[in-house]
Amino acid sequence: MGASYEIENNVDEVMTKIKKEQKKRATQVALEAESDIKEVLRGGGSGREYYIPGTGTTYRASSPGEPPAVRLGELLGSIAHFIEEDSNAVHAIVGTPKEHGLHTEFGTMNMAARPWLRPTMKKHQNKYKAIYAGRWF
Repeated sequence: MGASYEIENNVDEVMTKIKKEQKKRATQVALEAESDIKEVLRGGGSGREYYIPGTGTTYRASSPGEPPAVRLGELLGSIAHFIEEDSNAVHAIVGTPKEHGLHTEFGTMNMAARPWLRPTMKKHQNKYKAIYAGRWF
């Protein structure tokens, strides 16, 4: 008498679970990164002090190399994340659509860089990696 075998193919089910977990973790990393970036952008500067016309108040700018100081909160308020999926992966995107963010990060011909995104991501990269490194199932 011969033995009988049946092979089940559950690859689609497994891939669905993996994709769902990928999205969950990408979202978790995005939320953490968004929070970390906003924390950096809430700081004040140690640069020059400016009088704000018509307000009777002053504003202390950031020095070159420091994250930008908050004046109006436009950059801070524009930080957001979204999750993008394609057939192979899930991507978390965190940043700002404001051109001002690019100018402060890298500087311009008239202003020295005040990096805020890259240093924040580098500082917290181990935390983000740990989110992906934990047990999946």
